[in-house]
Amino acid sequence: MLKNKSLIVALVAGLLFSLPSFAQEIKKTKEIEKIIDKVIDRVYQHRTQRISR
Repeated sequence: MLKNKSLIVALVAGLLFSLPSFAQEIKKTKEIEKIIDKVIDRVYQHRTQRISR
């Protein structure tokens, strides 16, 4: 039980220290998601254009 508690404490401490960089990572992933969405939209539009022809 003590090992688990110390592990949890270490995880929480690590999270607190890495919060600023973690927020930056979230921003990066959101930007990547936007790019992926744009690519998917373009591919989807391209496919629908092919089908409509």
